[in-house]
Amino acid sequence: MLLSGSDGNYADGLWTNPEHGHSELGIYANISAVPLPAAGWLMIAGIGGLAALRRRRKAA
Repeated sequence: MLLSGSDGNYADGLWTNPEHGHSELGIYANISAVPLPAAGWLMIAGIGGLAALRRRRKAA
């Protein structure tokens, strides 16, 4: 990725300014899996609700 502007250039994680100084950019994050046990039940309830609406619409 190459970004260029009047303040300098950014390429491959290295920032170069007009005075030929260098800076390194690092973004770090800890990501952990979060279990969603209720998500399955909510999805089943939603699909059941859509099926009920469809059935009701056909009956009318």
